[in-house]
Amino acid sequence: MIAFTSHDGQPIYYFDVKTTFLNGGLTKEVYIKQHEAFQVKGQEGKVCRLQKMLYGLRQAPHAWYTKIDTYLHNQGLIQSEANANVYFSMKEVRSCC
Repeated sequence: MIAFTSHDGQPIYYFDVKTTFLNGGLTKEVYIKQHEAFQVKGQEGKVCRLQKMLYGLRQAPHAWYTKIDTYLHNQGLIQSEANANVYFSMKEVRSCC
């Protein structure tokens, strides 16, 4: 893919998100037990309701993928059939031909 795009003079944009799961939104209510270090005496049985994703949650990858996929489609990008992690713009493709 890199050789094809560079041969035609097309730009390639790549990004790596290091805090992906910390910025993902929740689609369902998720509760976790209090960490021992933060428990208040007499309220040990209470749980915490999450407002944002936590790293390590099973739902985190799916929530992030849904969010970024929706955003990229709204920007007019098209998802590759060969690799679901690759998106392209038809206006960039058409301009080379």
